[in-house]
Amino acid sequence: MRPQGSASVSESARSDILRGILSAGLTDTQQLYLTMYFRERLSMRDIAKRCGVNVSTVSRTISRASSRLKNAEELCRLITAASGRKQ
Repeated sequence: MRPQGSASVSESARSDILRGILSAGLTDTQQLYLTMYFRERLSMRDIAKRCGVNVSTVSRTISRASSRLKNAEELCRLITAASGRKQ
């Protein structure tokens, strides 16, 4: 395991990179549903009621957004690894 202070890209910088990737890669609806689901802790049923859509639409949207997040996180890891090799 690498000591915390030895990372070539700080956690803060990594978080900033990921945040930028996410804002560019997720639709407004995906961002909204994720915020409602994870930050506000609403159920998919409650999100669907508030937004006037079917629960399955909320589920699919959150699932697709989660997949994009995983891809963005992998991209962030690659950026972090590449920046470490350049030094």
